[in-house]
Parts: sequence; structure tokens; C-alpha cells
Amino acid sequence: HKVIPGNLEATDETLEREAGTDMTKVLDMTQELLEYLDAGLKMAETVLRQMDANGAKSTTPAGQCRLTPLIPLILDCSFLYHFSVRLLFKLHSRISPDVLLGHRERFRDLFMSLTQFYNRAREIEFFKSIIQIPDLPDAPPNFLRAAALAEYKKPVVLMPGEDRPEEDEVDVQPEFREATQMPQYYLLSQMGGPEASLDHRETESDGYKSELEALKPEIELIKSEAQKCMIELKAQVNRLEAEVEEQRTHKQVALVENEHLRMEVEALRTTNVANVGAQIGYKEADTRAQAAQVRFTQLKERHAELVTSHADLMKKNAETVKMLSSTKQVQDDLLRTKQQLESEVENLRHEKRTAMSQQQEVERLNKELLEQRAEMALLRSILENKEKEGTQVSSSLAALQAERDTLLRSTMEKDAELSSLRQQAQQQQSSVDLEKDRLKRELEALRAQLQQQLAINAEQKLEIDRLKRELDSTRAELTRVNTLLQSRELSGTQLNSTLAGLQAEKEMLLKSVRDQEAELNSLRQQAHLHQSTLEQERQRSSMELGSLHAQLQHQVLDHTSHLTVKL
Repeated sequence: HKVIPGNLEATDETLEREAGTDMTKVLDMTQELLEYLDAGLKMAETVLRQMDANGAKSTTPAGQCRLTPLIPLILDCSFLYHFSVRLLFKLHSRISPDVLLGHRERFRDLFMSLTQFYNRAREIEFFKSIIQIPDLPDAPPNFLRAAALAEYKKPVVLMPGEDRPEEDEVDVQPEFREATQMPQYYLLSQMGGPEASLDHRETESDGYKSELEALKPEIELIKSEAQKCMIELKAQVNRLEAEVEEQRTHKQVALVENEHLRMEVEALRTTNVANVGAQIGYKEADTRAQAAQVRFTQLKERHAELVTSHADLMKKNAETVKMLSSTKQVQDDLLRTKQQLESEVENLRHEKRTAMSQQQEVERLNKELLEQRAEMALLRSILENKEKEGTQVSSSLAALQAERDTLLRSTMEKDAELSSLRQQAQQQQSSVDLEKDRLKRELEALRAQLQQQLAINAEQKLEIDRLKRELDSTRAELTRVNTLLQSRELSGTQLNSTLAGLQAEKEMLLKSVRDQEAELNSLRQQAHLHQSTLEQERQRSSMELGSLHAQLQHQVLDHTSHLTVKL
């Protein structure tokens, strides 16, 4: 946040512009401010604890040396507290309060720590002549009430020579400058790496798990109590229903008896018997009818009471069912939260395992690279041995040259016999020319391959150049043999045995040339095979590293998006 200076002296308008309207950015900025304030309060707590442990006093130089860093810290905590309050009010105006419950609880804890720090610093004699510490309210601002922002007053820290601003100018940003005071030292935000964030998430997950474990007995207790209430209410309802049925039966019986009595009364009235016995029967029937009527009225009242009690019990049953459903919903929410936390922990473990596998893959690639370097060193030693063998061949060719000189002196006496062998020598010369042409074509092809491999491996090019020089030396030897044969043709006479020896010598030379060509071809094939193997391994390693990097970026993006959605 480059628009906010290091001493945090920024106006509310600057803070609003920096925060913007994106709630995700405002949430991140609020989290940074709370972490910054938490780090400052921890530093103050450490300083004061060391003062108490060492028994240092603020009037001594040692105590003042320890207390001096707290002067800029008091200024910083005032600004951080004000910025946090402004952003939390802004968040509560756009986001549901339930989502910001954790931010409110953390701010309340920081508010209590800041109040304790200011109260303790206000009691220290060293600060009374240097800085004027503001008074914080008894309770943190109520972010759930939007009107609380108008009642909020910004804490103002005053240095010597500054005047306290008026109450109606709390929104104006005061200047905090020191003319002759010591320099301010500001805290650095402790921004941890990926491993620190992973550890922090694991700690939060463990805390959530412990809270879930602590809530499980309460949930089980609530469930058992709700089930007991349900059973008792069902028993009461069944009992009341049985009583209602019984009262209904009594009511029906009473109605039937009342009807019979009325019929009897009507019959007695119609007969109008004048005797005393009939009158007495009439009076008894009337009395029985009145008693039945009273009983019917009592049964009716009892039935109304039972109906009212049954309705109350049904209401209680509905409330109990509603409470049980809410308890089940809370339990389901807790289970879903637990599953989400377990999935997050599993994702974190998977990320750790992926990082470990990537590290093992890098170590394996380094090991393979070392093995390939060892193979290259072995190939160099083989090429050096071949060079030594070429040196030995050169020495043997020098010995053969001496022998050829001896034979040259003897061929001067054999000119006549050489004339008969010219045709054979010419045929052999043609075969040697053909062999030369074939070797030239192969060497041209080798030169093309070596030109292609020159940009890949310079050392192999040097080795192949040495092999070329050996072939050129072999060609020179063959040329010298041909020259010797031509000089023998001019010399004259030669014995058959000498010609046979020369022929055998020539065949041996051709055989050594073929052997050297075979060795050169094998070395060329090994070098080409090794080069292709190295290229394939390098491509595979680069592809695996690219895929691992892409997977890691994809996992980081997925995890970031998941956390964003969760926030």
C-alpha cells in the first residue's frame, strides 16, 4: 500500500481510496491491519514483561533504553486501531454480520490488549513528559449498529508542543511530527511463507476440530433431552386422548340417559295422572333429569378443559419438534463444517505430499545427471585408450616403413617380375580407390552428423575430430603404401616371396583399417545413442517439471478460490 506512508500518517480519504469497493480487497487489508496491530501489541508485551522480570525502572538509563521503542509503537497502534475501525464499519455495511463474527471477536481481543497497554504506559513516568496517550472507550465500537460510526471518536496521540483538536474536528487528520525527538522505528509486517500459512491453517483446523469435539457432548445431551421431552409429551397426549375418548363415551351415555328421562317426563306429563304416586314419580323423574342435566354440564366443562389442555400440549409438542429440528440443523451445519475442515486438512496434506514428491523427483533427476556425467567420463577414458592404441599403430607403421625401405632396395632387383603383377596391383588399386570413396562418403555423412551434434556436445565433437585425424593418418599410410607399390612397379624385379609378403602386409593394413572403422562406427553409435538418451531424458524431465509446476499452480488457484468463496 504505497499511498500510505511508513509512519501511517494518512487521511481517511486516502484510506478509503486505497481500500476501494472490492470487499475481498477490504477483507485482506483489514486482516493485514489486525495482524500488524497484533504484532505491535506482542512487542509491547515483550518489552514490559522484560522490564518486570529484570526489575528495571523508567527513571534509569537502562529502563529508558528499553522503553524508547514504545514511543513510535504507541503512535502506530493509534493509527492501526483507527484504520481497523473504519474498515470494519465498511465491511459490516456490505457483508452479513454472521460472516464477520471472527473479525469482531479478534478486534475485541486486540481492543482489550491495546487498552491494557495504554493504561500501563500511562502509568509509567517516562512517557508523561514525552507523549500524551489517548483514552480509549470502555467497550469496542458496536459494528452491528451503523449509527455507531457517527459516535466513534478517533484516538489522538499528542507530542510536546501540539494542541488537542476540537471535538467537532475528529475527522480532520492531525499532524504528528517531532522536532527534536528521537527517530521512530516502525514494525515490519511478519509475512510468513507458504509453509507458515499451511501451519497456520492446520492450527485453525485443529482448533475447529477441538471445538466440534467439545460441542458433541452438548449436542448429544440436547438430543437426549429433546427425545425425552418428545416421549413424555407423546405419553401425555396419548393419556389425554384416552381421557377425551372416555369423556366422549360418558357424554354419549349421559345424552342417552337424558333423552330417556325426557321421554319419561313427556310421557308422565301427557298421562297427567292425578294420584300421588304418579306425582311422586313425576317429581323423581324431574329430579333425575335435573341431576342428569347437571352431570351433563359438568362433563361438558371437563371436556372443554381437556380440549384446552390437549391444544396446549399440541403447541408444546410443535415447539419441541421445532427445537429438535433446529438442533438437528445445527448438528448438520457442524457436520458440514467438520467435513469441510477435514477436506481442507486433506488438501493441505496432499499439497505437502506433492511438494515432497517434487523434491524427490528433483533429487532423482540430479542423481541421473550425475550418472550421465560418470558415463561421459567413462566414454572419455575409452576414447583416450583408443588414442593410445592409435599411437601404438603409428609406431608399428613406422616399423613397417623401415621394412618398406628395406624391401624398396630389394625391389630394384625384381622389376621384371613386377611387370607381370601390374595388372593385379591396378585391380587392387581400384578396390582401394573404391574403399577410399566409400570411406569418404561415410566421413562426409559423419561430418554432417558431427556438425549437427556440435551445438549439443562440444566434447563429443572433439572426440570425433580425433577419430577423423586417426582416419586421415590411416589414409596417409594407405597412400604411402600405394606410392610404394608404384615405386615397386618402376623398380623392376621382385621375388614372389617378397610380393606375397607385401600382399600380406597390405591385407594386414586393410584389416587394421577395417577394425579401426568398426571401432569408430561402434563409438559413433554409442555416442549417438547416448546423446539421444540424454536428449530424451532432458525432454522428459522438462515435461515432468512443467506438468508438476502447472499442477502446483492449479492447486494453488483452486485453494485460493475455495478460500475466497468461503470468506
